[in-house]
Amino acid sequence: MPLAAVESGALAYYLPETRVVNIDGVVNHDAYRAIRRQDLTGYLLARGVTSVACRDEGWILNSSTLGVIPKMQRVATNPGGFSLFRLVT
Repeated sequence: MPLAAVESGALAYYLPETRVVNIDGVVNHDAYRAIRRQDLTGYLLARGVTSVACRDEGWILNSSTLGVIPKMQRVATNPGGFSLFRLVT
């Protein structure tokens, strides 16, 4: 299962067996277009992403960024400040 993240570089490095999808809109132009359309959630679901990791949970929970947000459930938080959310559809 792919994992989406704003700070994807570090996660991709430490999780080499996991496909990490960048969603900050800087290096991933498809994500940028989805953010502009306010449909990042649709972008994630179309790519089979079911989990999102981020350090700034306010960004990931912001409806103006994600568009229509499905329910999100926090799964874990680590001492480094990352939170893991699961999309609940």
